[in-house]
Amino acid sequence: EGDGSTKFSQYAGFTSLEAPHKTVHDSGVAALEARTKNDCSTAVNALKQMEDASVKVMSTLDEIVASASN
Repeated sequence: EGDGSTKFSQYAGFTSLEAPHKTVHDSGVAALEARTKNDCSTAVNALKQMEDASVKVMSTLDEIVASASN
């Protein structure tokens, strides 16, 4: 969806962004929900999942930029 899809969907790796990007958002929500319930262990685990997914998103974006530059 949006400008990113229009400009970059033809590049390798674009479709592999969807799952980790969704995980970033879902895990962030889960962390906040857990924290509001004072469930710090679950919140920390969700934040770790969010961080791992964010790293994947960033590395995939780097790959797309590299593809676009060639």
